[in-house]
Amino acid sequence: MELKINNEYKMFAVSSFMAHTQMSVFKVVGHSENTPIIVMKNHKGNWERKKKLLGESKEYIIIPLNDCILKADSETGSFTGNACFNFMNTETEIKEQLKLNLNDSFETDLKFNRVIVVKDDKNPYAENQYLEVAV
Repeated sequence: MELKINNEYKMFAVSSFMAHTQMSVFKVVGHSENTPIIVMKNHKGNWERKKKLLGESKEYIIIPLNDCILKADSETGSFTGNACFNFMNTETEIKEQLKLNLNDSFETDLKFNRVIVVKDDKNPYAENQYLEVAV
C-alpha cells in the first residue's frame, strides 16, 4: 500500500466495540520503514496533533478523499450494529469505489450492505432496510 505524503484519505472499518461502520479521514505526514505516519481529522474538522502509525489490517478500506463518494450509515447520525459494511450508496457505486481501495491486503468475511431507508428525524417511522451487495 503506497500512500503519498500530504494526501488525504477516507478509511472505513467495522468497529469491534459496536459492530458498526466507522469512517475516518486521515492525512499522511511521513513514513517510518515503509509504514505511513498519519494524523486523523477530528469531529470538528481539525487535524489532531498526535501522530500514529497506520498498521496493517485486512479489514479496512482506504480510498483517496477526493475520489471517495462512499458514505457510511454512521455518517448520517444513525447506524446499525450488524457487523457489516453499511453504505448509503447504490450497489454499482459501492462496487466501483471498492476498486479504488488502496489497502492491498484487504480481505474480509464481512458482508457489504446498501442502506435503502434509514430511520432518522426525516423518516421517524421508517424501518432500516438493507440489501446485501455481493463483491
